[in-house]
Amino acid sequence: MLEEFSVKAIKRILFIFNLFFALTGVILILVGVAIKSYFTEYELFIDDRYFSASSLLIASGSIIFIVSFFGCCGAIRENRCMVLTFSILLTFVMILEFASGVTGYVLANQTGNLIDTKVHDTLKQYSNVTDIQILWDAVQKEFQCCGIDGPKDWIEAVGKLPVSCCDGQGVLQNLTCTTNSTLLYKNSCRTKLTEVVKDSTTVLGGVAFSIIAAQFLGIVFACYLGRYIRKSNYETV
Repeated sequence: MLEEFSVKAIKRILFIFNLFFALTGVILILVGVAIKSYFTEYELFIDDRYFSASSLLIASGSIIFIVSFFGCCGAIRENRCMVLTFSILLTFVMILEFASGVTGYVLANQTGNLIDTKVHDTLKQYSNVTDIQILWDAVQKEFQCCGIDGPKDWIEAVGKLPVSCCDGQGVLQNLTCTTNSTLLYKNSCRTKLTEVVKDSTTVLGGVAFSIIAAQFLGIVFACYLGRYIRKSNYETV
């Protein structure tokens, strides 16, 4: 009697867990898409590995949304095959999420070095490649910074400062920006970019690991229900 009561409780909990999983799947997809879209704005400055981490999160969310269907049906119908399928697929998803989380934290710690490599490659191409020019101008205006470590980077690379290195709200004489200008941005763009990318990858890792904890409980409940179904030798087809 007590066991039947506990199994009914497990079924209800597992059903609620799967509704929660479906929601977390949507959240993972939205977070992955948001971070990937944000990174796309700076794709010329960002290593491709950052896009891989967000893609893993999107894939995990999509699979979770589908897997939750097996969990709900298996719990309601007491179908051992579906419950076991749910457990196996959820374990696979947890591995993907773990990979996303680890990748996020590893990349967060390597952000400065990875950005350095990409950013230095674009500096000398500023005058010749339109996309690079647009991106650099947008970054310097948005973060109110100039160059990788400061204005001197532009002088060394192209011999002059882009207009975007100065505050556009002021009046620039002859639409030029010089090292003597009172409107010159002196902050490092490296610092600003590193902060933004590091924060995003840390969020990615945090979301992945937080959801793994809840999913582990889901696997425990599913295994318990599957063991009960096998023990009672009853399965609804």
